[in-house]
Amino acid sequence: MKLICRSAFLTRSVLLAALCTASVACVDGPENGDVFLGVPAGTTINFAGKFNAGSETIRVQVLADPDDENDPDYENWVTLETTTSASTPTDQGFGEWYEWSVNATPVPSSPTSTESARWPEGGLLRFRVVDDIGSAFATFDQDRLDCYQTVGMRQLTTEEDENWIAVGEECKSNWTQAVLVNASKTPTDLEDTPAYLSHIEENGVGSPEHTAEYYDEIDAPVSLTAFKTRFGFGAAGSDEVSAVYYNAGDLGVGREMNCKSYNPYPTNPTHPNTGVACFVSNYDDDVNDNVNVFGADPIDSLANTVSGLYSGVHSGAFATVAMWYIPPITADDSVRFAVYGPGPNYLLAPDAQLDSKGYNKGIPQNCIVCHGGARYDALNDSVDGGGARFLPFDLSAFEFSTASGFTRAAQEEKFRKLNKLVLQAGPTAATQELINGWYAAGSVSTVGTVQNSAFIPPGWTGNKADEKIYSAVVAPYCRGCHAAQSNSFYNFADKGDFQTWGNIGSIEADVCTVGLDPAKNHVMPNAEVTLDRFWKSPARAYLAGYFDIKSSCKP
Repeated sequence: MKLICRSAFLTRSVLLAALCTASVACVDGPENGDVFLGVPAGTTINFAGKFNAGSETIRVQVLADPDDENDPDYENWVTLETTTSASTPTDQGFGEWYEWSVNATPVPSSPTSTESARWPEGGLLRFRVVDDIGSAFATFDQDRLDCYQTVGMRQLTTEEDENWIAVGEECKSNWTQAVLVNASKTPTDLEDTPAYLSHIEENGVGSPEHTAEYYDEIDAPVSLTAFKTRFGFGAAGSDEVSAVYYNAGDLGVGREMNCKSYNPYPTNPTHPNTGVACFVSNYDDDVNDNVNVFGADPIDSLANTVSGLYSGVHSGAFATVAMWYIPPITADDSVRFAVYGPGPNYLLAPDAQLDSKGYNKGIPQNCIVCHGGARYDALNDSVDGGGARFLPFDLSAFEFSTASGFTRAAQEEKFRKLNKLVLQAGPTAATQELINGWYAAGSVSTVGTVQNSAFIPPGWTGNKADEKIYSAVVAPYCRGCHAAQSNSFYNFADKGDFQTWGNIGSIEADVCTVGLDPAKNHVMPNAEVTLDRFWKSPARAYLAGYFDIKSSCKP
């Protein structure tokens, strides 16, 4: 019988037991990367697993203080509870084991400061389970069932023999330390939050006066209507394409995206359409409250976006962002930005707030933080050549409407066309690799090719730990901006660059370090919505294992 066939009849608990049986001793749960939303104090957790012998002593331990500088090698463990493995074995056809289980409370309900240090609010808890001689049990990551399905499908298609030990070995955690994530508090909850969209300090944050000078320098159309007219939106026979989605990955708003190519040299009508122009109207979950909400309810935001598209005049949009590319990419201001206010006039806006705080509202300063990481020349009111870029359309970072015509499946072809246009707009090598990888089943130029959101760049493949970090950390929380960074050292297209930053402590500093200036704490991810999602995910647990981070990584 093949592994995948048996899975249809296995309950989740039996399946996990099967994977656990692959090891001499293992922890079924909790799993590395599990996220707890309540405060740590008083949180009781069931620790359970399997052992290869009966009536043996088992201890559940937590690290006394992850931030203790006097314990750099993590040797100060506190035993929370002691239990024994069952005296009678269990066998369900794929190995014999002895179950064990015990409830433990890492931080008591009314803790001392010493007890609170084990697991600070919003921080990481290190735990381990050991036998009587101190040998640590194997653990699994919180997505081990996904691993099981992948391995099972491979066994089915290759007709490999069923081998639970091999499956368990392949699906066990990549790291020796097991980490639980507390998400009761994130940096976005603090009174003094990180300075969102402000990590390129030399660019400053601009002002309405600077924005007006920039608009003048790039000859920005004075209204959205003028923008559409200049670039030929609505003209018959063009390659114009539009799509609707909720940008869950960073801003957390509904978006009505419209793009097309155009001739950047109108005095030469025979010149090919090598320029690209786009405008995207943005909608939150309440079009009547005059308050722009980032991270708004996706269902209501998408409904408003669809309604705005059907209106024909973007009714309800709180702002529209326009970008256009004038080749070559190496020229100053080759990619230009403008923001238009709400209707009915849709006039140029003097600034744009992209989060709840508005630390950086200047245009283009807040745009180029993500769109290329460019340097802004305030003396000449221009963006340095090759510094600004279009972003690829990453469908794994979006949510979609259930309305007819606006589901992901219904819009796959539209997004293929949008990504094809991105390739015409001077993308970075990392963006090119990403788009071509997404559409490797055919081609981004081939009608009907569907985006493969699970694509991992070759520079990250070949090692389980590397692939996990890419899929669970880089892709959802870093790639959206980093792939478009003009300096390839920041692209993270290859694990080598990412590891270089991690090994010198930069990633730990940007993610976990708490210093004297709150604006410079937890600066990555640098967008508010992304930062909040990152802190409520297993990502910090995986980074802690990958780089052996010695910190509670608390807000």
